Amino acid sequence: MAFTASTRQVIEHLGLLDPKTLHRRRDNYVDKTNPVVPEHQVFKLGVHFTYRSPNSGVVIWDLEKTLAAWKTATFSLAMETLQEKAAAQISKEMEGQS
Repeated sequence: MAFTASTRQVIEHLGLLDPKTLHRRRDNYVDKTNPVVPEHQVFKLGVHFTYRSPNSGVVIWDLEKTLAAWKTATFSLAMETLQEKAAAQISKEMEGQS
């Protein structure tokens, strides 16, 4: 595993503006004021990211695996959205035929 990328490098590759967008997708991220949907937490500790040292809060990333996981997750979300829109359109058309 190549944990060599900084958070800054990852957000630049993903085109994100805010590192919180990235960190909220970690499986161990907790935000009591704005809870994260567990299905959206696609980055796994030890697979996509780790800590610089056991006592450090600094996250380092495996850039290749992180980018692949991000693409897969965003593609899946896009497909779900398209399916929901298509189902709504079909339902609307069927109501018009009644």
